[in-house]
Formats: sequence, structure tokens, C-alpha cells
Amino acid sequence: MSTHNETVSTRWLSVLRCTGTDRVSFLQGQLTQDIARLNEASPALPAGCCDPKGRVIATMTLVWLPDEILMLVHHELAQPLIDHLSRYRLRSDVQFDVADELAVVPALARHTGHQIALWRKEGNGWRIGVMHAQIVAAEDVAQRTGVEESRWRKLRLVAGILDLPIASSGQFTPHMLNLDKIGAISFTKGCYTGQEIVARTEHLGKVKRRARLLRLVDRTGKPVAAGQSITIDGRKAGTVVASATTTIAAVCGEMSHADRLRLDDDRSVSFID
Repeated sequence: MSTHNETVSTRWLSVLRCTGTDRVSFLQGQLTQDIARLNEASPALPAGCCDPKGRVIATMTLVWLPDEILMLVHHELAQPLIDHLSRYRLRSDVQFDVADELAVVPALARHTGHQIALWRKEGNGWRIGVMHAQIVAAEDVAQRTGVEESRWRKLRLVAGILDLPIASSGQFTPHMLNLDKIGAISFTKGCYTGQEIVARTEHLGKVKRRARLLRLVDRTGKPVAAGQSITIDGRKAGTVVASATTTIAAVCGEMSHADRLRLDDDRSVSFID
């Protein structure tokens, strides 16, 4: 495989590495996804990690490798997630570290948001290492990439993949973030941290607030930040979860397309969906 000479700069997603003989059983008890589904035939799956109250600490894309499991998370949550998981480790043979030698980049220009490539640093260059956990030719990837980071972040939001920044950590349940709609939750695998609340919401509760896509109409001012409020006539109606340029994902209650929506800094937004 040939090397890729361009600098790989996409660092808003960090790569966490989970190793050890107990990695599958340990993550099975901590993540919303059924880790048993993660294998060579299905090497990349979405997941979430909850606290005991059923609030999502981090969202992630899991990637299977023969001797390790990778977790692609927002860079702000890399160390906090390691600290959280380590508190539950006890005597389990499982280790975590940030794989600084790996960088996440878009794999295809016509992807849905799920597809990724991992580039491995070698000397002064980069070499393709993993693409959906399958080795591919570096030349092929180099020819078919070209999605700017901002556009890729937007595509992931449109695909329903919310890469939570630290400001959104611990604020929302998996259903509020639509993790149930993208197949990131298993309701059959058994217990995991926060599972009781998640299962109760699925089977008994009604989800009154969910993430919806909005478009920033007024582009003046600074970028939209997670945690900003969405208002209707001065009343709070939602909270920004994540954003990419003019595309915003916000957890909102019932709203109408006729509602005049604004950010808390008075910029106008409108529904995409």
C-alpha cells in the first residue's frame, strides 16, 4: 500500500482503543449496542454510553478489529469517557487509551455519514489502515475522498449521527438523541449501565422531546454552540445538541413549522425536516 502524503487534519473525532480479553463482555455491560453484533461481517455500529440515570455520556461509532474494539467519539469526550469506563473496570482484563496514531477522515464523497476511514501515521506520512475494518488500497481512498470536514459533519447530522460534544454530555436520554432510530440501542441483550431507564422509556414511556434538524437562517455572528437555547416568542423550546456550519441538531418538544424559531442570541432558525 502506498502512503498518503497530504496531512490528515480531521481531529474532531478521537479514536479510543479498547483491548484485553474481557473487552467484549465489559463493553456489553456499558454500552447501549449489542457488542455481540460487532464482528468481521458487521464491523462498524453506532452506540451510546449512559450514566446510571440513563443519560448519554457519549455517542460513538464502534469499529471491530480482531484484537481490539475502536470507539470514535468527539475529541472533547475522549478522556472523560475513558475515566467513566475505567470506574467500572474492577478486575476485568480491559484497557483503554487514545490512539493518537490514528485519524478519522471521510471515506467516500457520496456516503450517508456512516462511512469512515482510519489513517495510520507512519513516519511523516499517513497510510490507510481501516475502512469499515477492511483493508483497502490507499490509492482508491485517496481518489474517492475529498469531503470537507464541515460537510462531513453536516452529512453525519443529516444521517442521524450526533457526535456529542462535552456541553451535551449527560443531558439527554438515548431516545431524545434518536439512538433508537439509528439502531444504536439493543432492547434484547440484557443489562448495561442505564438500561432500566432506557427500557422503561421504550416500553412504557412517551418520548416528549427528540432531536430535530434545524437550519441557521441568520448566518451573522459566531458559530452555533451546543447548549444554546431554541426559543419561540422568547420561551425556551429546545436545546442545541450539535451543529455543523448552518445545520443544527436540537432536542425539542412539539413544534410547528409555522413557529418562529430563534436562538438565544436572537438569530433565526428554521426546520429542515
